[in-house]
Amino acid sequence: MFNKYPDIPKASAKRMGLYYQYVKTLENNQIDRVSSKEISKDLRIEAATVRRDLSYFGALGKKGYGYSVESLMTFFEDLFSDTHSRLMAVVGMDLLGKSLLHYPSFSAANMSVSCAFDFTDNEVGTIENGVPIYSISDFKKIIEEKQIETLLIACSGDEATQLMGKIPGTSITTILNFSAVVIHAPKTVLVRTIDFAEELQILFSLNSRVQTLSSQLEKTE
Repeated sequence: MFNKYPDIPKASAKRMGLYYQYVKTLENNQIDRVSSKEISKDLRIEAATVRRDLSYFGALGKKGYGYSVESLMTFFEDLFSDTHSRLMAVVGMDLLGKSLLHYPSFSAANMSVSCAFDFTDNEVGTIENGVPIYSISDFKKIIEEKQIETLLIACSGDEATQLMGKIPGTSITTILNFSAVVIHAPKTVLVRTIDFAEELQILFSLNSRVQTLSSQLEKTE
């Protein structure tokens, strides 16, 4: 996905998914323009960092105008379009982990969950929605056999921390972390942690701005 932009720093690349989801939310709420200052406030990222991140991809914004939401959507859709099939594994078989095995949008995005792992023996040896569940003790062996690239971590914080010791030397290149801790993966592995409190803060901030815009529109009618 970033092959056309080999010089983009890893830290900037990690924020692209967040920007993409943010711009989708703007579009869904009929917001047609956004400034780096507004992005900074909503995502709690410094405005200078936002401008620098997006500048790696060319002139996406205009001074004094900001960024067209429609243009940003076009850019991100192209950036994240990928014909390469992504093979994934889920770690943790509590409610969240099992829900991920039933998530319907993966196939439409050319992604598939090939296997799952659990730290207990309760689910090991069973199949959930066509996905075999293995013991975490077999992690390296199964990951290499199936050439899994992406992990979805849905286990406890302690288990996620333990898991990091099994990552070096495997085919894993990306991790989406749903656990409640910051994980420390090898430098070659790109990690995004989903912080539910942070996601809600973004949602509340956007909702406040949408309500303000709606109020302004009502006054002009």
